[in-house]
Amino acid sequence: MSHPAVDTAAIQRTLDRALTIRSSPLKPDELADLEELLLGHIAALLPAARARIGRLWAGSLEWDRDRAVLDRIATQAQRGLGHGPLADISHVTQLARDCRRLLERQRPTERHRPDTPRARHSQVSEL
Repeated sequence: MSHPAVDTAAIQRTLDRALTIRSSPLKPDELADLEELLLGHIAALLPAARARIGRLWAGSLEWDRDRAVLDRIATQAQRGLGHGPLADISHVTQLARDCRRLLERQRPTERHRPDTPRARHSQVSEL
C-alpha cells in the first residue's frame, strides 16, 4: 500500500525552529503554532509508520520497539500545552524529536507532498 508523500522541506523548517526554541525569544503564540504544525506533520507521517509496523512479524523485537515508539508519540501528542513555560517548551521539543524520528523512517519515495495538513490532538491518538 502506497501512502502519500510528505513535504520534507516544510517539516524540516518546522523542526529547525522547534529544536531551537530554547535559544531564542518566543512570541506569545509561537509554541502553540509550532505544536499545531508538528501535530500536523506527525499525523501525515503516521500512516506510513503504522503500515511499516504492520509488515513486521508481530511479537518481534523490532515490532515491539516500533509499536512502543508510536504509543509514546501518541501519549506525548495528547499532553498538549498549558503545563507551564518550561514544560511547554519541553513538550514542543519532544514533538519535534518524534516528528524527526518518523521523518527519518520514511522511504525516500514517500517524501514529497506539499502542504502537510495541520492536525488536532485527536488525529494523532488513533494509533
